[in-house]
Amino acid sequence: MDKKNPPAKNSGFSLIEILVSMLIFALIMGGLANLFFSTKRLTSHQRYRLVAAELSRFYLDFLHKDVRQDEWDSNCLGSGAGCPGDQVVDGITYSPTFAFNDLLGGMVRKVRLTIDWTEPFP
Repeated sequence: MDKKNPPAKNSGFSLIEILVSMLIFALIMGGLANLFFSTKRLTSHQRYRLVAAELSRFYLDFLHKDVRQDEWDSNCLGSGAGCPGDQVVDGITYSPTFAFNDLLGGMVRKVRLTIDWTEPFP
């Protein structure tokens, strides 16, 4: 036997090396899964906000039809009755809330529209 070139040893991985590499792989995959679900939740939230913005345009267009001052007390702008109600889009219920304020002695009416919805838990 040559002392300068000893026989080759088995060059496989030990059990500890395999377990450590599996642990590192699991940590990386867990982080990527968390990133995926966070992105999905953010995308869904932005979609719900976009639907709410489009519905707000619908509600405000409905109010534009009732801007005659002589009819304020009998229409949607006066009492809030007759305003469009809840809308359901893709199983999510969007609920509008109207707040009316008279300005300049009743000559101008300020409308504040708030739309509420409950997002499903992913």
